[in-house]
Amino acid sequence: RLTTVSAGVDSIGLAGGDFPLSQLREMAATGKSVESRLFAFWTLHSTMLLDGAVLAKLAKDKEPAVRAWVARFSGEHRNYSDEGWHWLRQLARDPEPTVRVAAAVAARQRVSGSLTVNTPPPLGGSTVNLLTTLIASSPNANDLTLGHTVWMAMEPLVARDPKFGFDLLGSANVRTAAFAGTLIYKTMRRVCDLQNPAQLDAALEFLGSLPATDPLLAFALNGLVDG
Repeated sequence: RLTTVSAGVDSIGLAGGDFPLSQLREMAATGKSVESRLFAFWTLHSTMLLDGAVLAKLAKDKEPAVRAWVARFSGEHRNYSDEGWHWLRQLARDPEPTVRVAAAVAARQRVSGSLTVNTPPPLGGSTVNLLTTLIASSPNANDLTLGHTVWMAMEPLVARDPKFGFDLLGSANVRTAAFAGTLIYKTMRRVCDLQNPAQLDAALEFLGSLPATDPLLAFALNGLVDG
């Protein structure tokens, strides 16, 4: 239980005594159990003493739970440095699905000020590259949690300008991805919700650019019809 933070930020006051900041950082990196490491990690986060150096180090950690929270904290801290984008893209292609979900949540936090409603975004860095990496690195179309979280990160940008969605879904890396069909279906439905004739024209133009044999065409048409 956090009680105080000393003015010098050399130690953190916890129920039981002061805890040196250097020791807390060391525990986050090399603690004997995952639980103790996450305790230290969360304490650094909740006291606003979590810096980029700690995140960069733990982004390469062997424990998936630690890597997942690196991604989440990166989103919550709005870290838009080049280094921050670099490690977040690394986590977006992580072999562990829970880490990729955490990276998708961080992507959502970079395009909207809220996780549940669309508010003005704290944009920074290349969100397109992050989303492309997430979509291209997800091999299982049946992973509904990851698919929904990726869409939640895309949706504010699609609602702001549907051309973003068409450009993203038209790129080679995304068109062949497992989630591509689901995402193009949702994009078409979202464009219909906007009830903007010019944006509907753009949707039809995108449809016209798809080859008749393209598997995505059926998903796109279904989304347009349902919308």
